[in-house]
Amino acid sequence: MVGRESQNHVDGCYFCFSKIRGYNAKNRKCISYPNLPSAIGTITQGPDVPIPLPPDSIDTIVLSDEESSEETISESDFETEHKNTPQLFTQCELNDLVRDQGLSKVGAEILRSRLQSKHMLTIVSMYRKRETEFTPFFGE
Repeated sequence: MVGRESQNHVDGCYFCFSKIRGYNAKNRKCISYPNLPSAIGTITQGPDVPIPLPPDSIDTIVLSDEESSEETISESDFETEHKNTPQLFTQCELNDLVRDQGLSKVGAEILRSRLQSKHMLTIVSMYRKRETEFTPFFGE
C-alpha cells in the first residue's frame, strides 16, 4: 500500500479544510469533511501499478510550471527584513494591547512589569492632561 502524494499544502491540506470549530459532542455528527485527493485512502499495489522510485539526486527533480516560472533566489542574495532581535513595545502599543485584551488595571501592570523584566519595553514617558502645566520642568 502506498499513500497518495500531496501536490501542495494550500489546495491539499485535509486539516486546513476541515472546519471543526464550534462543534461539541452533541452535534459532532454534523461535521462535513472535505473530499480531497490527499485524504483519499491508500493505493493498492499490483502488477499494473508500478512502485514509485525516489529521484537519484536533487538535480533531477523537475519543478512544476508554477514553481519554475518564479524567480529563484540563492541563499546568498536572500536577507530577512527582521533579524532575531526582539521587537520592542512602545507605550502606545502596550496601551492598545491592554485595551484589546480587556485587561484590568492590575493585569496591565503585571503585563508591563513582565515585559519590562524581559527588556521588551522601550522607555517612553507619557503625561496626563492634568500634568501638562508641569511638562516644561521635565524637559531634557
